[in-house]
This record gives sequence, structure tokens and C-alpha cells, in this order.
Amino acid sequence: MARAKGLVIAIDGTAGTGKSSVGRAVAEKLGYGFLSTGGLYRALAYQVFAKQVDPADEKAVLETAQKMQFTFQRQPDATLKMFVDGEYLGSKLHLDEVAQTASKVSTHAAARAVLTEKMRQARYRHGGFSRCGSENLFGRYRRGKGQPSCKTIGF
Repeated sequence: MARAKGLVIAIDGTAGTGKSSVGRAVAEKLGYGFLSTGGLYRALAYQVFAKQVDPADEKAVLETAQKMQFTFQRQPDATLKMFVDGEYLGSKLHLDEVAQTASKVSTHAAARAVLTEKMRQARYRHGGFSRCGSENLFGRYRRGKGQPSCKTIGF
């Protein structure tokens, strides 16, 4: 199946409704990568926690988000394995402290905007992806000139 360059398929819904399962299946069928936006917020939360940044300090959280470098490797099941500053965070993203911090850092509009832009850049580099999470709002992404797809993307 030919893939539409630059297309983003956004899936939203309440917790436990199968967003990730559907998103991953759609991505795999279309040859896209699958990205759960919650992972990006957890990555930001991990960086804030690990660097002992005050999650209530909007400016410090924004600076942390701006400095983060993401890369992804597409896995056989279409999931995009996420690396932050070259490190695979894996289970670190599911620590209780990270979950608590994620709920705090996700309230900062400027940091959310940085992560949204990084997702937008990933779309252009990757050529399209299926994603799920709280940032799935109509008009958030616009179809643009996609770049050739690749197995590893970075932004």
C-alpha cells in the first residue's frame, strides 16, 4: 500500500479504550510509525525529575523541553522506540515519580507547544505516523511537504 506523505492519523479517547492498539494496527497497515504522545510527556517529566528541576517552574520546564533531542526507531510492530538525548529511557518512563511529575509538567502551555512542534517535525521527517494521546486536537497538524520516510527519525 502506498503511503500518503506527511499524513498524521490522530486517535483520542478515554483511558483503556484501545487507542494504542488501534493506532499501532493502523500504523502497521499503512507503513507508518506509531507514537503515543504520553511518552513524550513522560520523557519530559523524567528529565525534569532526573535533573531536579522544579516541575512548578514553567520557565525551567520549558528550557528542559527545548533542550531535549528525540530520536525514534521504528519497530516491527510499528511502534516508534523513543530515545532522549541518545538514551533509551524504557522502564524509567513508568516510575511513580515520573508519572506524578508528568501530570505537573503537562500543565505548562509553552512546554506542550515545544513538544507539539517536535512531533510536527517528526511527521515531516518520517512522512507520516499514527498517534494517540491528549494533544489530538483538530487543526493541530496540517498536511505539508513530507520528506522521504526512513526507519529512524529524529527531531
